[in-house]
Amino acid sequence: MTPAWQDPSHTALIAGDTSAGAATAGVFRVLLDFVESQGRRVGLDWASRTLAPDAVWLRCDPDGAYFCARIDLLLRSNGIATVVLAEDLPAGFRANATSCLRALGYEVVELPLETALATWRAAASCLRGWQPAVKAASLLPDLRSRLDPARTAVIFIDVQNDFCHRQGAVGRNGEPITRIEQTVPRLRSLLAAARQAGTLVVHVKAEYGQVFRSIGSPYRFPAHDRREPAVWTASAAEPDETNGFAPEEVEVCLAGSWGGAFVDGMEPAPGEALLVKHRYSAFRDTGLQVLLRANGISTLVFGGVTTNCCVESAVREAAMRDFYTIVAEDCVAVKDRLLDLHEASLEHMGLYFALRRPLAALREAWGLPAA
Repeated sequence: MTPAWQDPSHTALIAGDTSAGAATAGVFRVLLDFVESQGRRVGLDWASRTLAPDAVWLRCDPDGAYFCARIDLLLRSNGIATVVLAEDLPAGFRANATSCLRALGYEVVELPLETALATWRAAASCLRGWQPAVKAASLLPDLRSRLDPARTAVIFIDVQNDFCHRQGAVGRNGEPITRIEQTVPRLRSLLAAARQAGTLVVHVKAEYGQVFRSIGSPYRFPAHDRREPAVWTASAAEPDETNGFAPEEVEVCLAGSWGGAFVDGMEPAPGEALLVKHRYSAFRDTGLQVLLRANGISTLVFGGVTTNCCVESAVREAAMRDFYTIVAEDCVAVKDRLLDLHEASLEHMGLYFALRRPLAALREAWGLPAA
């Protein structure tokens, strides 16, 4: 098999200078300007600059911290799968960059630059991932193509007893959760449809508790003159000496608890992915993006609870990470008195981040009979 780096159509060269002759090789280039900085790396312009449609100049610290934080966007936006690190890069940077790129799912190759350039120049003419026409042609224009089961994951957010069962943490104090209860059967139907279609199925469950407790972790704080009597992060809590973490307080979705378990009929089947999150977004500290890339996923379908919090948090991140994003709009819900926030959230997501489609439209796109 021909090594992937020999094909310039989805290969990038990362080098420390202009690498004379590289512009004619047909590969996407990221040219680094190493800058020594003092202390906390402040006071410098860390911007990138476009040199040509196939070349970007990137300012970078010698350790590669800013490189690792920014390189994925440049590569994934231009259809890159394989990266060649030029030999002129410092050894320490190469080691850090290699580890970072491989963790992000890229193949990394180190070889003499002249060898790479000669191979790329000799390669047959082909389309390149960075070319504007290729980018335009690569967009999937219709729902059926976006929902190709081989490239689709259906992600279920927090379908757990504490949120979805009237004896759970949200409902047992008398808070009406009729809308959530009505949505659970549709979530079961979405799960069955995803399994029948053959998509990747990902179950995401929340797990909170003392070990994960910090400023951004979900935890009830008393609230005054708010719509609800409590807010759910220290960040949103009013500055007050009475607002602190009570060591003995029991939170929702504790590990091993009935409340933290999936509702009946929504348990993962053998071979389906299960990810545990400790913040609102399913992407935060979970490895979800690694899982999706490893399985060649380009489209994400979301269902679960609650619409305006954990679902929307994940949907926003998915769109910013360049996935086609679809919200199964009749498979998401909130507790009854926040229905207006559910509607507003669907409007936000539909305007900026995702397609809104009912379960029936997904079934049709997957070629499944109407339920």
